[in-house]
Amino acid sequence: MFLKRRILFASLALIATTQAVLRRYELNVDEALVNPDCSTGAFSYPVVNGQFPGPTLYANKGDEVEVLVRNLSPSRNTSIHFHGIRQIGTNEYDGVPGVSQYFIEPGESFLHRFKIVEQAGTYFYHAHVGLQDDSVKGSFIVYESEKANPYDQPANLMLQAGPYEYNDDLVLQVSEWWHQNLKEREDYYMGSNFTIDLGAHSILLNGRTVHDQDQPGLSEDNCDGYAALEVEPNSVYRLRVIGATSFRVLAMAIKDHNMTLIEIDGELIEPYETSYLEIAPGQRYSVLIRTGDYAPGTTFSIGTSYIWRIRGGGITENGFGYIRYKEPSDRRVISEDYTYLFKKMEWIANSPTTNETANAGNSSVSIAQVNPQVMKKQNRASRKDFDGIEMPSEIVEDNESDSDDEDEHVVETNILRSASRGRATVNRYMPTSDDQTINTAAEKDTKVGQKPTGARNGNGGRPKRPGAPSQRQSRLYPGLPQLPNIDQPDWMYHQIVPLEPRKDWLDQTDVRTIVLNTEYHRLEDNRTRYSINNRIYQPEIEPALERYQAMDSSLRPDTNSEYNAHLDTYPIQFNEVIDLVLQNRRATFGCVLHPWHTHGHSHYVIASGTGDYDHSKDKDIRNFANPIYRDTTVAYPSLEVGPNKGCGWTKVRILADNPGFWAVHCHITTHMMQGKMIVLEEAPELIQKYRRYSD
Repeated sequence: MFLKRRILFASLALIATTQAVLRRYELNVDEALVNPDCSTGAFSYPVVNGQFPGPTLYANKGDEVEVLVRNLSPSRNTSIHFHGIRQIGTNEYDGVPGVSQYFIEPGESFLHRFKIVEQAGTYFYHAHVGLQDDSVKGSFIVYESEKANPYDQPANLMLQAGPYEYNDDLVLQVSEWWHQNLKEREDYYMGSNFTIDLGAHSILLNGRTVHDQDQPGLSEDNCDGYAALEVEPNSVYRLRVIGATSFRVLAMAIKDHNMTLIEIDGELIEPYETSYLEIAPGQRYSVLIRTGDYAPGTTFSIGTSYIWRIRGGGITENGFGYIRYKEPSDRRVISEDYTYLFKKMEWIANSPTTNETANAGNSSVSIAQVNPQVMKKQNRASRKDFDGIEMPSEIVEDNESDSDDEDEHVVETNILRSASRGRATVNRYMPTSDDQTINTAAEKDTKVGQKPTGARNGNGGRPKRPGAPSQRQSRLYPGLPQLPNIDQPDWMYHQIVPLEPRKDWLDQTDVRTIVLNTEYHRLEDNRTRYSINNRIYQPEIEPALERYQAMDSSLRPDTNSEYNAHLDTYPIQFNEVIDLVLQNRRATFGCVLHPWHTHGHSHYVIASGTGDYDHSKDKDIRNFANPIYRDTTVAYPSLEVGPNKGCGWTKVRILADNPGFWAVHCHITTHMMQGKMIVLEEAPELIQKYRRYSD
């Protein structure tokens, strides 16, 4: 049974210094029937501490953290990854089974122990097994100092992070929800019945939405409603936005409230004024919002829209929320609860012709501006489950494209980029058995892997749900903010400037480049897999370090070799500067977008281009004047150029200063499961020397 309050078992223990502390948390992963969008059915999923989303963890920069993860699930292995935390000297606690640790099996526990080294900002944790990150996830906030921590800073003082001051700190986690059991979803993607990626039924904000607000009998008595961010008038808030989606790329905006972007993936930047955010899976942002002089109870909507989608773009079916004004207070009120509001989003009938521009008026790029009102005045310069197959011996190319069955992040024909370019709610349902669904009405959605019975138009394969094409064409939501109606490669990143001084190794020229050519394949048994450099990633059981230590030393490759076939890894040397080229190639349904995440490192985005990367011609391209240091980067698609079906590349740079075995993968979880992942073998001979904890 889910708890009404967001309870987190935590304790703090002071260590030798006066500021740094050891923060201990306990995360219990167990099964529950979950219904976060007030639909007609609850679905069996693993959750953390009886909550969805899981509880928020927090620490200050420099703190040590211990997280005890208990797997209380009766049948599922699990693990927890702390997304964006670089795990300096603690590779063994990165949370990736077969790479840094074993699975946490049912009934077992695992103690993570790490130090927050030179990092602060907005992060999150999530499961790293199968599709468990649909539900096993929560926010992880690292404050820049005690002055930025609302639990530490006196209530009569502003919070401070770098040059920025603000009254309070809010979190908005964006995620998705499918009306299917977890096992059904996983079996579909890994089996021979897979045809297309199926879009979610609902877009959740802080774990909530209303799937169909016109559903008979729906009320605040049986539905939490939409996420509501409580704000006071005439104040400045730091809103932390977490892209906890596992598939969709979304735009997000707030009605009549512009945002000043100040943080990307844990790195502070110069203030950048924008009307919307582009949020890909795994990405995080902080924005400052200045509230107006509005009466208590006044609400403004939060809206989301689909971007980088071949059809069915525009506002999401139900990815809505509110900011709600409250009475001014002379003190900071800290709550462990997310707040929600059961208030229907008003809509009016709309024609198909006007729908093309409804709620999508921002067709131009916002211009960067400094807002002096929000600036502080100061100077600053298992293998059997996946059956990975060595490429290309058993590949049957599927070159026939059925455009009606496509539901991917595919480049539009009019986009051409140049080379410069909460808590859970099960209160109406009681758990029964694993992976069981309770339906309380006659509504039946299309089963996983089955063809939908109506026109798709990119709506996720469920034409009867709210927001299916026929319904979306007939509705206009006048209360929603304007959202973009074009796809903008590289979003605003060419105009954004980091606060941190430029690192010397960013301009190094004698750099080794590893090109990661990704391709989409249909195997002989009709299963679908992604390959990287003609190899499909094969998950292991034992951690990579154990396999390395057990290997005959004569089989260990030279660290300058590009690929270690014995461990399925890419060896790199300690303190070596490495460029990774994320090469997109055309899939059967077009050129697609992929968000890439680097474990153990943040990276600089230094270049991008169309078609195929050609090292002889492209190695010196630098079209990001002020590269951003981040851990999740989108490889945007371009139109297909050349005979090799190349459709865009992005180059990122890392410094190999953290010995260990580190995953690099697409953060569309189903793509990672289907093989879109590699492992960097970084100076394994030095792991013991640089290990932070000896026990």
